[in-house]
Amino acid sequence: MNIIESILSRAVTYGNKPALIQGPKYLNFSDLDREVRKQADALKFANNRNARVAMSLANSIDDIILALAVMLKGHALIALSPNASDQEKNNHLRCCDADAVLERSENKFETKVLDSSRCFYPEQESTAFIRPTSGTTGSSKGVILSHQCIEARTDSVVKALKLGIEDRIIWTMSASLHFASSILAYLMAGTAVILAPDTQPETVVSLAKKHQATLLYGGPWQFRLLAADSGMEKLPHLRWAISTGQPLPESIAVSFQHRFGHPLRQAYGIIEAGLVCISTQDDSNPLTVGPAAPGFDIRICNEEGNNVADGQIGEVCIKSESVFSGYIYPQRSPATLDKDKFFSSGDLGIIEKKCLRLVGRKASQINVAGLKVFPEEIESVLESHPEILKSRVYGIPESRIGHIIVAEVIFKSNKEIDRFLIINHCKKYLQPYKLPLKIIPVSEILHTASGKVKRY
Repeated sequence: MNIIESILSRAVTYGNKPALIQGPKYLNFSDLDREVRKQADALKFANNRNARVAMSLANSIDDIILALAVMLKGHALIALSPNASDQEKNNHLRCCDADAVLERSENKFETKVLDSSRCFYPEQESTAFIRPTSGTTGSSKGVILSHQCIEARTDSVVKALKLGIEDRIIWTMSASLHFASSILAYLMAGTAVILAPDTQPETVVSLAKKHQATLLYGGPWQFRLLAADSGMEKLPHLRWAISTGQPLPESIAVSFQHRFGHPLRQAYGIIEAGLVCISTQDDSNPLTVGPAAPGFDIRICNEEGNNVADGQIGEVCIKSESVFSGYIYPQRSPATLDKDKFFSSGDLGIIEKKCLRLVGRKASQINVAGLKVFPEEIESVLESHPEILKSRVYGIPESRIGHIIVAEVIFKSNKEIDRFLIINHCKKYLQPYKLPLKIIPVSEILHTASGKVKRY
């Protein structure tokens, strides 16, 4: 099966319903079907249906059409971030063994054929999408997704959010990072995707009012901006406001609900598995990411791979048809699948009232005198301070206690805040061993190409 063929076949049912909107440009599903097939016919660069084709995938109708055409043609799409540096793009092309690159110039695209030395991969025949990723380490690897895997992901999202042809989403996230697990799901459901030109609150609110948006989907920093908006407009048609990508600070969830009168929920997604959990329950804790999404089974395991009791911290392990096929560079299948085919995510979490609460990354734990500390918890507390915009917490080796905790902080104004005032703020929420001993003012927090805080 071809996931794009399945989406385009919806044109018979959805017809004149809006599919993609960007400013004055508007495509209904019949238009989308025609434009994607026309673009696919123009892809003459390779006779091999299984070529790996890279392109910078921006938040534009033209780029989405081209991406859909590549996959419809039977090629594997390698989605690159348009904001990546030349070095990052070259690293991604190498790690994904790209055969060709599509480079857009105004309204045309040019094809650059690469000297690929890749070996045959067992899943090659069904490969639809390859996402370069670096996790929190900054080291590139390619995640392989099959057509069947993407179909399972889209089906899960559509069921969890009960998406349909009356839904409209304001899109502000990176298309290159969320194409396979989100944009394709919306198109499959007949949901209109409105591409926002920027993430400014006035832009998002204006578009949401104009198009009677039913869904907002973004990262915590985007919802922080919306929550701080000084306007008075509400969004009466909104069904879901969902934060993803990073843990959501409680202060943002509270501020957003106060501003718009609508709860802000969380979703937990990773490129290796898709959207694993989506908080859709009215009585769910805003700090949890909800129960397992349809088609997913999760369990929390200790270091021996055994299940832990509810309320105890362990590694989040995931089982689903949505789990990826394998990695490229180094080429390997999902070696972290156990005998029951659960994927070890590397994320640590707790089950509370059947909902998952994430506490941090297994690899980012800080050891303080034998006690485990999660930098994400400290960052959430630091960023609840009214004068701190962003933070990064990490440990540096110390011979007596293992590590001492260091916090880099970006202040909202140019005026630095006294270190002791910050420590006193942290003391209200953290145990003494979790307090940062060093506070370092910085102008920038290091991030990976996928937008995650770089830990190492």
